[in-house]
Amino acid sequence: MSSSSSSNVRGYGEGKCKCGLPLREYLAITPWNYKRLCEGCSKGKKEFGGCNYFKWLGPEVPVTIIPADISLNEELQRLQREFHRSERLHRFYESENMGLTNRVRVLEFDLAKKRATIQKTRAFIFLSSIAILWLLCKCPYNV
Repeated sequence: MSSSSSSNVRGYGEGKCKCGLPLREYLAITPWNYKRLCEGCSKGKKEFGGCNYFKWLGPEVPVTIIPADISLNEELQRLQREFHRSERLHRFYESENMGLTNRVRVLEFDLAKKRATIQKTRAFIFLSSIAILWLLCKCPYNV
C-alpha cells in the first residue's frame, strides 16, 4: 500500500526533487490512500517534464476510515452533478423563455402589420363606396 514509484532519496537537498525544483505537497485521492499526504516533483511524471520523484509523508490510512470518507465524497460528487444539471436546466428554460419572448414579439409585429393592412383596405372600400354613390347621384340615367 505504501511504496513510491521512484527513489525516496532527494536529489538536491531538503525541499527539492531530483530535477532541482521545489517539491509539491498534496493529498492523495485514490480509494486505497484517500487523503494521505505525499510530496513529489512539481512537474510530476517524466512525460510531463518532471523527474518522477514521489514520497509518502503521512501514515497509512486505516481501512476503516476510507469507506466513510469515500461515501461522503461520492455524496458530494452526486450533489455537485445534481446542482450542475439543475443549472443547465435553468439555463435551457431561460433560453426557451427568451425564444418564446422573441416569438411573441414577432407575432405582435405581424399582427400590427395586418391591422394596418385591414385599416387601409377599409379606407379604400369606404372611399370607393363614396365614389360609387357620387357617380350614381351624378348619373343622368337613374334606374
